[in-house]
Amino acid sequence: MALSRPAHSGLALSRLLDRIYDAAGVLAGVAMIAIVLIILAQVGARLAAYPLRGGAQFAGYAMAAATFLALPHAFRRHAHIRITILLQALPDRARLVLDVMGLTVATVIGFWFAWWSYDLAYISWEIGEISQGDVAVAMWIPQIVMVVGGALFALSLLHTLIETLVTGRPFVPEGETGLDAAADR
Repeated sequence: MALSRPAHSGLALSRLLDRIYDAAGVLAGVAMIAIVLIILAQVGARLAAYPLRGGAQFAGYAMAAATFLALPHAFRRHAHIRITILLQALPDRARLVLDVMGLTVATVIGFWFAWWSYDLAYISWEIGEISQGDVAVAMWIPQIVMVVGGALFALSLLHTLIETLVTGRPFVPEGETGLDAAADR
């Protein structure tokens, strides 16, 4: 008896990837909360005349984490700024072609960035690079978040490019035309 593949395996994979992007978005939110808590701890420590060492350093690491981990979630939720005025003036076929071209270029750049982020973190680990802030931190630790966020963003770009090619529809929020999407930006 031959095993058959589920009819909607591509849809299931797409949903799984979207859940991963959403989880990265949640982690970005946690990083933002960490920034607030670090700042509050610094203020409290100053009021108590006991300066908190490394607060700004760790808030910076959390800001980088929040930024890079939010990229795939924001992209898939259409939260990135996108200029669609040119696309609105084009016929559907030309709009699709430009969308595919833009997603292709963005995907290449995304994977290029992810690769070089990985290379940076690997070299930092290999040479034992330590931060020069108040608290010594192995630099590959905060850099790995940039690698993960960058790789997930590149994956979300490829995911969207493949969806666009398979469906033959430009990457526009559901229920919105290009004009509506531009008005929301």
